Amino acid sequence: MEYGSPQKLPISQDIVWQMSLSTVRSTMDAIVELVTNSDDSYKRLEQNKIPSNGNISVSIQRLKGGSVQRLVV
Repeated sequence: MEYGSPQKLPISQDIVWQMSLSTVRSTMDAIVELVTNSDDSYKRLEQNKIPSNGNISVSIQRLKGGSVQRLVV
């Protein structure tokens, strides 16, 4: 798996959509969820003795009026 490359999820997209609607209600919820998932992934790497730097970067791009155009974690 290459960093930043698209990956297919082994579950139905409908289920992912329903779960995201119940979990993420704001931009901050999305950031918390993505950072938590990233942290969990780093823990799995460490447990498997795979080197990583452990840095989690967050970038948010907003449109005029405050709408989020792009969120990258």
